[in-house]
Amino acid sequence: MKTSILKILTLGLLAAGAASAQTTIKIASLSPLSGAQILNGKLVNNGAQLAVSEYKARFKAMGFDLQLVGYDDQADPAVGAAAARKIAADRQILGVVGALNSGVTLSASEALKASHVSMVSPSATANEVTDRGLPNTNRLVTRDDAQGPAGARFMMEKLKAKKVYILNDRTSYGAGLAAEVEKTLKAGGARVVTNESTEEKNDFSTIIGKIKLQTPDAIYFGGIYTQIGIFIRQLRDAGVNIPVVGGDGLDSTELATLAARGPTTSTTPPWRRRWRPCRMPSLSLPPTAAPSTPPPLATPPSLTIRPG
Repeated sequence: MKTSILKILTLGLLAAGAASAQTTIKIASLSPLSGAQILNGKLVNNGAQLAVSEYKARFKAMGFDLQLVGYDDQADPAVGAAAARKIAADRQILGVVGALNSGVTLSASEALKASHVSMVSPSATANEVTDRGLPNTNRLVTRDDAQGPAGARFMMEKLKAKKVYILNDRTSYGAGLAAEVEKTLKAGGARVVTNESTEEKNDFSTIIGKIKLQTPDAIYFGGIYTQIGIFIRQLRDAGVNIPVVGGDGLDSTELATLAARGPTTSTTPPWRRRWRPCRMPSLSLPPTAAPSTPPPLATPPSLTIRPG
C-alpha cells in the first residue's frame, strides 16, 4: 500500500511540474539511509524509486528525464534541515517524498517553505506538521491526536488497564504521541503513573526497576521499534509480562527479532507462544485492487512550481 501511495504521490508532483522548461525532473526522497532507522528509511526511498521507475518511460516520451535523488537525514532534525537546504538549491527538484520522522519533517519543511518545493511525508504523525499551515507540507498518515487516543482506548477497553506507565523517546514523534495518550487516559478515568522521557537505547534496568515498583496494568511507549524492541526484551528478561503498547513506530518486522529472548532467526520464534511483545490497535481498510499499469497522466497545467 505504501508503494501504491507513493506512485500516486509522485505522479501528482510530476504532472504539476511538467510545464517547466527543464530537461531533467527530479523527485527527492528524505529519510534515514544510515543509522539505526535505516530499514524504514530505505523503504521510503525504495517506494519512491519504484514509482519513478514505473513512470520514467512516460516522462521520457514527453521530453523529460525523470530521476529520483535520495537524501540521508540520519533521523536527525539538524541533518534533515541541511539536506532540505540542498534540495531547495537544486532547481530541478520539484517535490520531496519524506521525511520519515516527525522531528525531521518539521525542520525540513521549514527549510523548504521559501522554495515552494512540495513535501509529502508517508509517516510523520506530529500534529504540528500540518497545524502550522505550510502550503507545501502534506502527510499520508494519521496524526498523534488520532493514534494516541486510539492507543489509550485500546488499553482501557481491551486490556482493562486502570494504571498505565507511559514512556516516550523525547522526540517530536514519541513525546507528541505519549502526550495524546496521557490526555485520553486521564479523561477516561485511568491513572497515569508517569510520562517519562528517555533517550536510553541499551540499558533500561533503572526504568524497569521503577515499573516493578509501580506495578502498572499496561505500558505505553511512544517511540521507534529499534529502541522499544530492546526495552521489551530486557523487560521480559526481568520477569515483567505487562502488555506494551505503542504507535506505528512499532511497525517493523525487526521488532520481533529485537524483542526476542536470546538470538533467533525464526520468523515465528518460540517466545511468541509464551508472551506478546507488543499489542497495538489495528485498522482494517477495504481491499483495493492494484492497477496492472500506472494510471494515465493528466494534461500538465500551465504553471511553474518553483518561481524565480
